[in-house]
Amino acid sequence: MLIASQSTREIQLLKQRLKAEFEMKELGKAKKILGMEISRDKQHRKIYLSQKSYLAKKLSRFGMSNAKAVSVRFASHFKLSSEQSPKDEKERKKMAHILYLSAVGSLMYGMVCKRLDLAHGMSVISRFMANPSKPHWLAIKWMCIYLKGSIDYALTYSGASLEDKPIILGYSNADYVANIEKCRSITGYAFRLWNFTIS
Repeated sequence: MLIASQSTREIQLLKQRLKAEFEMKELGKAKKILGMEISRDKQHRKIYLSQKSYLAKKLSRFGMSNAKAVSVRFASHFKLSSEQSPKDEKERKKMAHILYLSAVGSLMYGMVCKRLDLAHGMSVISRFMANPSKPHWLAIKWMCIYLKGSIDYALTYSGASLEDKPIILGYSNADYVANIEKCRSITGYAFRLWNFTIS
């Protein structure tokens, strides 16, 4: 169990209540939870969340540990569609030996936990899970080698004084009909309050 609060007193009270009801062992400050590593910089009031060891293990599993890293997360040359999916049983059997579903699931977990930069690529790649083909698998491999080059990236949380004037920033983007199947534009947005992303 991970307990977080601005008040040390509240944390102590909660621990006492839990110990009264359950047999507990205190492990000290959290260093790792659900595959995420937690590190702190108290002097600058910052907390970092990373998944370096989790991602390294997944890259090794998919044979990408020694691949040359790229800096672009999802290249525009990937024009993926369901038309590329296998049409006969022979092609489907060939793709059945490739860990496509496992790779999508692993990357999705990384995306949900802290790698928000994977969101667009994963939204495209995950559309073809029912019947993936070689071009779809090449897109997954690209995402893996992008992760290899950015494996040290971490989410950073820093302290902000509540007396500071709140600053709200909003960003949006559209790709102007990049979905080649349905001719739709894909839109994304982000809103930040006090330098923290809130949606």
